[in-house]
Amino acid sequence: MLNDDLSHEVVAVDIEDAIRCNADCMAVQGFIGADGQLQSIDNLSRVINEGIRYSIPTMGVVAVGKNMERTDRYFKLATRILAEIGVNIVKTYYCENFEEVAAACHVPIVVAGGKKLPENEALTMAYRAMSEGAHGLDM
Repeated sequence: MLNDDLSHEVVAVDIEDAIRCNADCMAVQGFIGADGQLQSIDNLSRVINEGIRYSIPTMGVVAVGKNMERTDRYFKLATRILAEIGVNIVKTYYCENFEEVAAACHVPIVVAGGKKLPENEALTMAYRAMSEGAHGLDM
């Protein structure tokens, strides 16, 4: 599994389970530009529509596989696509020119923690992300 392309994911928890667990939000990864892009867009679409039916928001997670680019150009495109598909929140990574990424996305953005950083670096990244348009962090 570690060597597999993770972009071919399936939805593991259905809406009834989310309701039973009293979920405040559902999260689905979007593998924009990956081999499994269409499957991930289908997953997002189905979860978004089910969430709308039961008033549970959906967070689209910008997935970056092993061989996927991690540029501001990619993050700007991927976050915008997830927002246009209909997610309520986008979770992505902090990058160079993050302010442009945040400005191009019309829904709130939460920044993923990524790899473990020393405390001062993590706090600096958090400060910059929030200053440049992030609505929160997931660390």
